[in-house]
Amino acid sequence: MLISCTGMRFGIFDPGLATVKRERAAGLTIPARPGSNTGAIRPGGVSLSLQSAIEFRHVTHSFDAGVVLQDINFSVGFGEMAVILGGSGSGKSTILRLALGLIKPDEGEIHIEGQEITNLSEGELYGLRQKMGMVFQGGALFDSATVYENVGYKLIEAGWPDNKTEEEVRRQLAFIDFKGDLDDYPSDLSGGMRRVVAIARAMVGDPHILFFDEP
Repeated sequence: MLISCTGMRFGIFDPGLATVKRERAAGLTIPARPGSNTGAIRPGGVSLSLQSAIEFRHVTHSFDAGVVLQDINFSVGFGEMAVILGGSGSGKSTILRLALGLIKPDEGEIHIEGQEITNLSEGELYGLRQKMGMVFQGGALFDSATVYENVGYKLIEAGWPDNKTEEEVRRQLAFIDFKGDLDDYPSDLSGGMRRVVAIARAMVGDPHILFFDEP
């Protein structure tokens, strides 16, 4: 899973090994220092940036099968990307759902851009999610909708004027170098093109935070 907050630096977390490394844009790899507060992700030990886009504080979450996340602490600062690595069932998608406010933790706090979200109403969470973009596993495009309708879905639902919606859809598709037709359906596209359309859909409206599930 990849979390981007307009990314310049990278933090990589393997829940199984609890190891962290940071990679700068120039390609240098620097091990995280013990006690660092530069956005490293560590279970069981708070390491939080003062200017974080996302912060998990002592988050625990369980399902019927047992505990999935135990006392998780991490932060992702503005201008950073974090990659969370782990095997199937290790809690990667659960972290994403928690950050989106789709589920609530059993314990702990989750802060998005400084706002604690675990007690927000669904209406308040809806407003918060407008600042986020999400690329689901496999792209998850609407099969019965065109490329234009898929990419512009959030804007259409929000009541944007048609001309502004089309302008934004074309801007994002140009950014990801989409070569197809706006009236194409997902079944008309290659797997790679479906993926870039899903990325364009996540980027419309210039969200502050982007989530990629299995990029």
